Amino acid sequence: MTFQNLSIRTKLTGMMTLISGITLLLATLTFTVTNYFSEQQKLRKDVQIQTRIIALNSRAALVFDDPDTASSILRALEPATSIDKATLFSEDKIIFAEYHRNPNDTSHAQVTLMDKGETVRFESDWLIIQEEILLGEEVVGYLVIQANLYALQDEIGWSVLLGTGVLSVALLIALILTFWFQRIISGPIESLRMASIEVGKGRFDTTIEVDSEDEIGQLAKTFRKMVSDLADQRTKLEQATRAKSEFLANMSHEIRTPMNAVIGLSDLALQGDISSQQRDYLTKISNSSRSLLRIINDILDFSKIEAGKLELESTDFYLREVFEHLSDLFRAQTAKKHLELILCVSDECRYELYGDSLRLEQVLLNLIGNAVKFTDEGEIEVQVATVEESSDQVVLQFSVRDTGIGLSPEHAAKLFTAFSQADNSTTRKFGGTGLGLSISQRLVEMMSGQIWVESQTGQGSTFYFTTTFNRRLGGEEHDMIPPDEMEHLRALVVDDNQSSRQALSRMLTLFSFISVEAASGPEALTAIHLAAEEGKPFQLVLVDWLMPDMDGIETIRKINNEIPNGNKIKTVLLTSFDQEESYGLEGAEVGVDGFVGKPVNCSLLFDTIMDIFGMDVAKAFRIRQDDVDPTEVIKQIGGARVLLVEDNAINRQVACEILYGIGLQVEVAEDGEVALEKVSQETYDVVLMDIQMPKMDGYEATRLMRSDEQLAMLPIIAMTAHAMTGDYEKSLEVGMNDHVPKPIDKKKLYAALIKWVRPREGLGFSKVEEESQPDVGRVVPEEMQQLSGLDVQEALDRLNGNDRLYYSLLSEFYRDYAGAAEQIGTLFDEGEKSVAVASLIHTIKGMAGNISANELAKQALALEKGLDDSPDRQRELFNLFGQALEQVMDSIARLKQHKEKVEQEKIRSVEGAIEEEAGWDAGEVSSLVLLLSAQLGGQEIASEESFQRLRSLLLPASEEVQTLVAQLGEQIDRFDFAEAQKSLTKISATLALETGEQKS
Repeated sequence: MTFQNLSIRTKLTGMMTLISGITLLLATLTFTVTNYFSEQQKLRKDVQIQTRIIALNSRAALVFDDPDTASSILRALEPATSIDKATLFSEDKIIFAEYHRNPNDTSHAQVTLMDKGETVRFESDWLIIQEEILLGEEVVGYLVIQANLYALQDEIGWSVLLGTGVLSVALLIALILTFWFQRIISGPIESLRMASIEVGKGRFDTTIEVDSEDEIGQLAKTFRKMVSDLADQRTKLEQATRAKSEFLANMSHEIRTPMNAVIGLSDLALQGDISSQQRDYLTKISNSSRSLLRIINDILDFSKIEAGKLELESTDFYLREVFEHLSDLFRAQTAKKHLELILCVSDECRYELYGDSLRLEQVLLNLIGNAVKFTDEGEIEVQVATVEESSDQVVLQFSVRDTGIGLSPEHAAKLFTAFSQADNSTTRKFGGTGLGLSISQRLVEMMSGQIWVESQTGQGSTFYFTTTFNRRLGGEEHDMIPPDEMEHLRALVVDDNQSSRQALSRMLTLFSFISVEAASGPEALTAIHLAAEEGKPFQLVLVDWLMPDMDGIETIRKINNEIPNGNKIKTVLLTSFDQEESYGLEGAEVGVDGFVGKPVNCSLLFDTIMDIFGMDVAKAFRIRQDDVDPTEVIKQIGGARVLLVEDNAINRQVACEILYGIGLQVEVAEDGEVALEKVSQETYDVVLMDIQMPKMDGYEATRLMRSDEQLAMLPIIAMTAHAMTGDYEKSLEVGMNDHVPKPIDKKKLYAALIKWVRPREGLGFSKVEEESQPDVGRVVPEEMQQLSGLDVQEALDRLNGNDRLYYSLLSEFYRDYAGAAEQIGTLFDEGEKSVAVASLIHTIKGMAGNISANELAKQALALEKGLDDSPDRQRELFNLFGQALEQVMDSIARLKQHKEKVEQEKIRSVEGAIEEEAGWDAGEVSSLVLLLSAQLGGQEIASEESFQRLRSLLLPASEEVQTLVAQLGEQIDRFDFAEAQKSLTKISATLALETGEQKS
């Protein structure tokens, strides 16, 4: 790590310690060196003095040539411990006398006289002093004294040791002081740094603990203000984001409504007898409208991601189901472009996973859709492999490879950027929003994975992404397992596409078959011959329909005609999406045993193989819950007992109509208290629970049901207008199993019922009666086609096309809420905003949704939200609400007038007939009463038709009977079959009296 990257605390500590250390070291060195030279000079002076004294004392011995005396004089140096040797030279420089402190010491240098003028010399460990001995002006001899420097060196050593100790202590003190001072400086800076990290994480309420008035304190004040401004800006941005999201949601609704009409009507028109030019126009309208719908969905998803509102759901699922749905979705697209879509099914497809399968499918849909878009010829291959697994988790890697146009490095680098596209020229060939890959990247990241691409221009692309899912070990699917006698069945895969062959072989291996591959028809025939000769014949051959030289039909013909015992080999022809019908007849002529479309659906392939071998095993292919139709619901759960908990009569009628339409037995509870009483007395397969009800709401009722051990496993599904974020989770928290929003989406309701109604004996109908079939796609009656403020087509679709029920709902809405605007307006004028007003507006909003008065529902919602706004804003919202309500009421009033007119004409017609007939047929009435009684007992929708026939027959009856008939009609309209049965009994009794009188 470089110095620049160190923290300020470390830098300050290091610099202050380094400066203190250098200063103390220089001071210590200076002291030591100065002390050394001072001691050296002192020793020199002492030795020089001694030398002069000995020289003066030795002058007489030299003059009188007395060596003994000279030696005696030299021995006077013995007390001077630093002097090791003294040498006296005569005038002619010959040694005259010597003194050795230690005669055996040989470390002394050879004594030689110095040059003239030189008197002092330092050599290694020695100080040498030379003194001339004079007699007057004449030199009579020389004295050389050799002193050691040991004492000086010892003293210097101690000085160095002392200096080092002092230096260490001083450095320690300096370091302590440095830490203390740097905290004063770096502490506030560190506090600012930590605060900036927290602010970077979005925590704008972080405390900045800096109170000084210096530059750092001023910086802290500025930083606090900046954080405060950032917090304000974030609040504004969040408000803007919410406003944008709400705007997008509202715009989506406004656009979706006409788009659904465009798509639906164009599809209906395409089913009719139209010219080729009209078909071309309508096809383009349908395709364009679907493209626009996809763009809307992309923008909404991107908006949710930006706002952090997109959340993943978690459910149990199998990868095989995802792959099979993908094969169904892209079968037509790939066939149109003559592309090979290969979905490589592996062992991972048996895993039981827990996560958001729909979002996983969305990522794969986007990647495969792009591959189809940018590939004109060749193949698209989808694979999955395990990267890492533990006891409860698995990391999977998916890849989508194509042979399309590929990507340049520049395009690949910005591919996952929002609104960025590989084709961004002004003459664009490929459509799209440029959001799909950006959304996919965020979804993958939310699934704890990453996404990347490997591509070269002109050589195709491979997109990879990883995801992490929880996995339940031991929860692998146990279907697609053939009987024991078919284990290790030998199969031959014939396909000229290598990737397709390998994928098919993996599927067969998954079935426990032994798979061999052949790249052409001739190669397949050779392989069959060799296998038969080796005593290992093939029992199954899968042949692609389109191969060069010899196609699939010709290959199977030769297998059946030319191969010995060829008729014992079962053959499956793999056909294209748009060639299944044309190849069916030709294939049957040559003896094809089964057909499977490409891309191959693993489950359908297994079921086909089992069928052609006559094996009675459970079917592997299952209909997806979100694709299930009403007939399938009836077959699976028809006859199930449902408790509908709903306080609103109109909502009850809507729900009952839908539920009766799929063959369910329904009982009604008006609130939570009644529901508790009913579940304690009767057994139900499922409870559909409203949330907002008087006396006891749905949450409290569910809590009390769950507290009873006998009801702990009873499926409870919330069916409520509460569909905002968090309502689903709240429903689950109190113990509900699922959540279906209102207005009721029949597909979601069907899926929830199939999911939660447990199989039991007596459920499901093998043969669905004609009257039980929902009247889907029914034409809107002429009198209902011009009702302003009402989306009649949407409402009839929700009610299975029952226009009679829809008229009943409209009539009750008119009866109950025609004066609602005046009532609310009066309360507003009086300054009242009571709970009753809010409840009334909320109820109208829900009712408007059920009858598809969408503009009224929208204005009611706005008014409900604006009850706490300013009076002027409230008045503005109320006026818009009143206008929408008035428009709906006017439409209903016109419809009622039309219905009453038609009814009066029918009555006059019937009265005329009665006048001619002079009475009614008692036998026909009795038969009809018996039939109606049975239908009421079975809670059948057909009871309405029987009632209308009975009503027309009883027009000439007494006023008392007419009153009972009207009451009976209202009860049947409300699906109150128990009370209707009582009214019918009263009618029967009264008719018997009248009939008797008439007969008499």
